[in-house]
Amino acid sequence: MVDQESIRTVPLFAGLEEQDLNALSKLVELADYEKGTFLFDEATQEPSLYIIKEGAIRLSERVRGGRGQTLAVLHAPEFLGEISLLDGGPALASAQVIRNSRLWVISKPAFERFLESNPQGGYLILKGLASNICATLRRMDEQFIDMIKFVWEMGAKI
Repeated sequence: MVDQESIRTVPLFAGLEEQDLNALSKLVELADYEKGTFLFDEATQEPSLYIIKEGAIRLSERVRGGRGQTLAVLHAPEFLGEISLLDGGPALASAQVIRNSRLWVISKPAFERFLESNPQGGYLILKGLASNICATLRRMDEQFIDMIKFVWEMGAKI
């Protein structure tokens, strides 16, 4: 169980009513991770939502040669693991602690219990998760379009 006042500061939980914050605080775990620890690896995650309270997490994906290509570095109050939390599938990237970190963790079973018993609060959290996923997709689309333009322009010059 986590202090209700501390999770109130998480932007993802903005707008939750007192009873929703109270219910959520009973499901959230606070965990400390040392630098170098992997929260999850590609295709091996047990679905959970990780919210950074302190520290930094590097998201990466393996590329040729087995080394990791950094996709993003996340800091408080950012979160990760939302796609696997929602669809139950494996992680799409690896998440490694790059600075000693303290995270709030919500397991998929705990999150599903919260959704069932707190539909209004669950709706607000799902809306926040969807907004974050949409922003990520928008950035990815913009990068993909830039890459296609670059390849097209390079082909036209040859």
